Amino acid sequence: LLHYSHNQQRTSLSGNSVNMVMEDRHGYIWIASESGLDRYVEGSETFQRFGEQLNRPGSIKSIVQGPAGRLWLGSLKGLISFNPTTGTVRYFDMNDGLPTNDFFQKAALKTKTGELYFGSPKGFTHFEPAELRDLQTPSYFYFTDFSVFNEEQSPNSSTSSLSKVLPFTEKLEIRPD
Repeated sequence: LLHYSHNQQRTSLSGNSVNMVMEDRHGYIWIASESGLDRYVEGSETFQRFGEQLNRPGSIKSIVQGPAGRLWLGSLKGLISFNPTTGTVRYFDMNDGLPTNDFFQKAALKTKTGELYFGSPKGFTHFEPAELRDLQTPSYFYFTDFSVFNEEQSPNSSTSSLSKVLPFTEKLEIRPD
């Protein structure tokens, strides 16, 4: 009987609150915990931490491997698709059409046909990973403040280039003098 727990070593588990353990198709053991994602390194009895690669430290609630070999992680910040071979990460959240960003621990399933299911406080989310596409929504940005030499500019001020408030300004000329 072996027991592993978190300690000050960088090669220990990232945390003791383990939510789910999974073996991938290559035989690697993956640990989803409240502190992130770890992979057990067989033979050395150590763990490799992946929290920094995911760029979202924190709770990983569930884990399944999709048909293409990517790891799919349920978290409190949406779903994460992680390719352990290349290190590429893709995040999915409510902006991508998920009903919530919160997913439950151990509430993940891959079916025989490769479909994935993740449980949440709003039911469950079901999808085929190969059919996911990026949303083609245009991005817009707006200026909310305008300062020159740390002095906020306001319309009709003697030192301001603004003749209207920023949301209604169509064109702004800034002279280098």
